[in-house]
Amino acid sequence: MTKVFQIRVAQEWEDQLDATIREISTLGKDPPSRASFVRETIEMENLLWRRSPYICDTSRHYVLVTSNGSHLYLRREHLHLRTDLQSIPAHLETRLGKRPLSSNLWALNAFVLKNGSAIEVKTDPEGTTSKSVSFNGPFIEGSRVFREGFFMLDDYIEFRHDSNDVMESLYDRADFEIDIPTRSLDILMIVDPRLYGENWTLLEPAPALRFDIRNRDGVVFSSPDAVGHFLRQTNLTRIGNRYEPGMETGRDDLYKNTIQLVRDGMDDCVVSLDTIKKHAVESGLTADQVARARELMVLPDKFLFYRVAWTGAHIGLTCSIRFPKPTDVTK
Repeated sequence: MTKVFQIRVAQEWEDQLDATIREISTLGKDPPSRASFVRETIEMENLLWRRSPYICDTSRHYVLVTSNGSHLYLRREHLHLRTDLQSIPAHLETRLGKRPLSSNLWALNAFVLKNGSAIEVKTDPEGTTSKSVSFNGPFIEGSRVFREGFFMLDDYIEFRHDSNDVMESLYDRADFEIDIPTRSLDILMIVDPRLYGENWTLLEPAPALRFDIRNRDGVVFSSPDAVGHFLRQTNLTRIGNRYEPGMETGRDDLYKNTIQLVRDGMDDCVVSLDTIKKHAVESGLTADQVARARELMVLPDKFLFYRVAWTGAHIGLTCSIRFPKPTDVTK
């Protein structure tokens, strides 16, 4: 039994849809009808959500860029399994252009899986451009597991060497790839402004964080109408600003809530490091690695921040938060 399903769309949306259909190659056949194209596109999107091996109920990302250019990154994911699995992978890859020549970049990589009361911590001692592990099951369909990663990257910052650099090279960035269906995505990035020197308040323009949407090749959607469509979605919330003591006064709820999440995220990082410390020996980590991460994991009194909250984030996209590169004063 089939039913008619009607939606209201703007003329621009309809025109873009017809243009896309005309460009589709069908091996010499006529392009698909509008109804079949829309039906099959929605069916495939729904299939990814309903039949993916697992979906992510909540995905939380917390990044602190320290004054010395180190990155500390906590990633927390609550996974809902849609099938029986023998293992669950976990990985992190450095983006193209940041790939190191040695493994010295990775001051700490720790992956955690919590399945009920069982906790397992693993590290990858070999990878240079990426780190990956696999947690062995079996895991039963319908289970909910908690997957976490904590990473400390030394000297990960890029410096600006020439005032005549091309525009893209003026910015550094952190990328957050959406690989699996994700109900709730929350990204919070904090930059210690002392990265730009003790007199950072005098810089013109003042350093600030910005938000981009990129494809999986890392190339930004530069078309204003494309970016506008993303940013107008009611399920996408974003805020970028800076904080100094006392700045909550008179601010709206989104700003106040975000500042509280910054503080809560710092507490989460401490809890994560405590868990890793308890399992350091069995996972191959050293106490010195964990201690140094804990030493760096301190929220500065003043900071720059950017938050992205996206319900039903689209698979295959990359959320990117960029910030101005500091000038390399040694050159």
